[in-house]
Amino acid sequence: MLRLAGVALGPTARRVLGSCKSGCVLSSHSKGVYCCFGDDILLVQEAGEEVVPFGILLASLAPLARARAGSPLHCSGELLCFHHLGIVVDCANAPTPQPVDFSLDIEHLPLRLERLVRSATALGSGSAMLLANHLPVLNGGGEAPPELADVWARALWNPLRNMAEYCKNQGDQASARRMLHDLLGLGPGLTPLGDDIICGAMVAARELERNFPFLRPVRENMSLAIQELCSSRTTPQSAAFLKSAAKGESFILLLRVMRQLFGRRHARPASPDRVSSLRSLLGVGHSSGQGFLLGIMLVAWQTVNNPGHRHFLPTR
Repeated sequence: MLRLAGVALGPTARRVLGSCKSGCVLSSHSKGVYCCFGDDILLVQEAGEEVVPFGILLASLAPLARARAGSPLHCSGELLCFHHLGIVVDCANAPTPQPVDFSLDIEHLPLRLERLVRSATALGSGSAMLLANHLPVLNGGGEAPPELADVWARALWNPLRNMAEYCKNQGDQASARRMLHDLLGLGPGLTPLGDDIICGAMVAARELERNFPFLRPVRENMSLAIQELCSSRTTPQSAAFLKSAAKGESFILLLRVMRQLFGRRHARPASPDRVSSLRSLLGVGHSSGQGFLLGIMLVAWQTVNNPGHRHFLPTR
């Protein structure tokens, strides 16, 4: 059998490969192969992407080009076997990336966020960045502006306004369920845009809660609701991302973007590092990167612009 060496391995993927399970290919496309082992999903990606918690990076996906949905798989001892292709992916020596750690630049966070919102439509023309451009109105509970003609942006407006309201009021688990019921699975594709926004929001809330502790129950109630609802409201592929975010697992690229946007080491919002990290994020999937970024922006904006939360910000 052809043996392929894993280049990097997410922590959840390492746990799954350490067991002995049989499964099947869930779906295959140019950017990755989703593998299903009961309740566990693995995503085999090509190097150049940031490994997700349940991901395996390979130098090239070309050998797996003939992987087809339903094809049998087996994993054990950090090996992933594609029997029908005669291929074994060996992850025994694949490193697991270290989590990204950083300190927020609390003093400049409102200004950086405001600049990011103003530049949203320059970052992308998809539904998410069109919504980001109207974030002050959306987070303020306003109606969708008439000039917002994009179909998915208009479909997402009310569910996202409900998310902003939920964050503002520090909603309970019942309100988290109601809010997520309308947002989960909203949008086209394997990972609908509504789900991508939720993932970004969860990652942002976990990082921001270290400085804004009122976000902890907001995130925890969302986490419980996600794990309860996502399997019935969206695709298995998207549910894997949502469950991972709900458990607080590290999405390296999203954390790197947050560090470069809002961390102390990068004081100038227009720095080349910021542009580079945003380009990497915005290049993820068809619209997933834009959705992740909008989720981060929505939670951050609600956090720093809610009058009841401003005592957490330094005075000038």
